[in-house]
Amino acid sequence: MNAWPPLLMAMLLTACNASPGLHEGSLQLVHGKSVVPTFARDGNGHPFTGKAYGTFFGEKSLDCVEWQGRFVDGLPNGTFLIRAHCSAPPQAIAYTHGVRVSTPDPSSAP
Repeated sequence: MNAWPPLLMAMLLTACNASPGLHEGSLQLVHGKSVVPTFARDGNGHPFTGKAYGTFFGEKSLDCVEWQGRFVDGLPNGTFLIRAHCSAPPQAIAYTHGVRVSTPDPSSAP
Protein backbone atom coordinates (compact mmCIF):
# COMPACT_ATOMS: atom_id res chain seq x y z
CA MET A 1 0.00 0.00 0.00
CA ASN A 2 1.30 3.44 -0.93
CA ALA A 3 1.69 5.76 2.10
CA TRP A 4 2.18 8.92 0.03
CA PRO A 5 -1.48 9.99 -0.49
CA PRO A 6 -2.34 10.13 3.27
CA LEU A 7 0.97 11.84 4.01
CA LEU A 8 0.43 14.45 1.28
CA MET A 9 -3.12 15.07 2.50
CA ALA A 10 -1.89 15.62 6.08
CA MET A 11 0.76 18.05 4.84
CA LEU A 12 -1.81 19.96 2.79
CA LEU A 13 -4.21 20.24 5.73
CA THR A 14 -1.40 21.46 7.98
CA ALA A 15 -0.35 24.09 5.44
CA CYS A 16 -3.93 25.30 5.01
CA ASN A 17 -4.30 25.74 8.77
CA ALA A 18 -1.12 27.86 8.93
CA SER A 19 -3.00 31.05 8.12
CA PRO A 20 -1.34 34.36 9.01
CA GLY A 21 -4.63 35.38 10.63
CA LEU A 22 -7.05 38.22 9.99
CA HIS A 23 -6.16 40.78 7.32
CA GLU A 24 -5.57 44.36 8.50
CA GLY A 25 -8.55 45.51 6.41
CA SER A 26 -10.89 43.75 8.87
CA LEU A 27 -9.41 45.57 11.88
CA GLN A 28 -9.20 49.11 13.25
CA LEU A 29 -5.48 49.67 13.76
CA VAL A 30 -3.51 52.36 15.56
CA HIS A 31 -0.01 52.89 14.18
CA GLY A 32 3.03 54.42 15.85
CA LYS A 33 6.56 54.66 14.48
CA SER A 34 6.88 50.93 13.74
CA VAL A 35 5.23 49.03 10.92
CA VAL A 36 3.61 46.84 13.62
CA PRO A 37 0.37 48.43 14.87
CA THR A 38 0.39 49.59 18.50
CA PHE A 39 -3.26 48.64 19.04
CA ALA A 40 -5.92 46.61 17.20
CA ARG A 41 -9.72 46.57 17.49
CA ASP A 42 -12.09 44.14 15.82
CA GLY A 43 -14.98 45.20 13.59
CA ASN A 44 -17.15 45.88 16.66
CA GLY A 45 -14.57 48.18 18.24
CA HIS A 46 -13.47 45.67 20.89
CA PRO A 47 -9.77 44.98 21.60
CA PHE A 48 -8.68 42.25 19.18
CA THR A 49 -7.17 38.94 20.31
CA GLY A 50 -5.77 36.65 17.65
CA LYS A 51 -3.39 36.47 14.72
CA ALA A 52 -3.35 39.28 12.16
CA TYR A 53 -1.30 40.46 9.23
CA GLY A 54 -0.81 43.52 7.08
CA THR A 55 0.21 43.80 3.45
CA PHE A 56 2.34 46.42 1.74
CA PHE A 57 -0.47 48.01 -0.25
CA GLY A 58 -3.47 46.93 1.82
CA GLU A 59 -4.68 44.33 -0.65
CA LYS A 60 -5.84 40.96 0.64
CA SER A 61 -4.75 39.14 -2.51
CA LEU A 62 -2.06 39.96 -5.05
CA ASP A 63 0.04 41.58 -2.33
CA CYS A 64 2.74 40.24 -0.03
CA VAL A 65 2.71 40.22 3.76
CA GLU A 66 4.55 43.15 5.40
CA TRP A 67 3.94 42.14 9.04
CA GLN A 68 2.22 39.32 10.91
CA GLY A 69 1.80 38.39 14.54
CA ARG A 70 -0.51 37.93 17.51
CA PHE A 71 -2.49 40.50 19.48
CA VAL A 72 -3.84 39.98 23.00
CA ASP A 73 -6.47 42.42 24.26
CA GLY A 74 -5.57 44.73 21.38
CA LEU A 75 -1.83 44.84 22.11
CA PRO A 76 0.93 43.18 20.07
CA ASN A 77 2.17 40.21 22.08
CA GLY A 78 4.73 37.64 20.99
CA THR A 79 6.89 37.44 17.90
CA PHE A 80 6.01 39.54 14.88
CA LEU A 81 7.57 38.89 11.50
CA ILE A 82 8.23 41.97 9.38
CA ARG A 83 9.60 42.42 5.87
CA ALA A 84 11.33 45.45 4.35
CA HIS A 85 10.00 44.50 0.89
CA CYS A 86 8.30 41.54 -0.77
CA SER A 87 11.42 39.53 -1.55
CA ALA A 88 13.17 40.28 1.78
CA PRO A 89 13.45 37.51 4.35
CA PRO A 90 11.28 38.15 7.42
CA GLN A 91 12.85 39.58 10.55
CA ALA A 92 11.49 38.84 14.03
CA ILE A 93 10.55 41.48 16.59
CA ALA A 94 9.25 40.44 20.02
CA TYR A 95 6.54 42.24 21.97
CA THR A 96 5.26 41.71 25.51
CA HIS A 97 1.88 43.29 26.26
CA GLY A 98 2.45 46.00 23.63
CA VAL A 99 6.05 46.77 24.63
CA ARG A 100 8.77 46.04 22.07
CA VAL A 101 11.36 43.86 23.82
CA SER A 102 13.66 43.04 20.90
CA THR A 103 14.61 44.43 17.52
CA PRO A 104 15.75 42.79 14.32
CA ASP A 105 19.41 41.87 14.15
CA PRO A 106 21.00 44.43 11.79
CA SER A 107 23.55 41.87 10.63
CA SER A 108 20.73 39.79 9.16
CA ALA A 109 19.44 42.65 6.99
CA PRO A 110 19.95 42.11 3.25
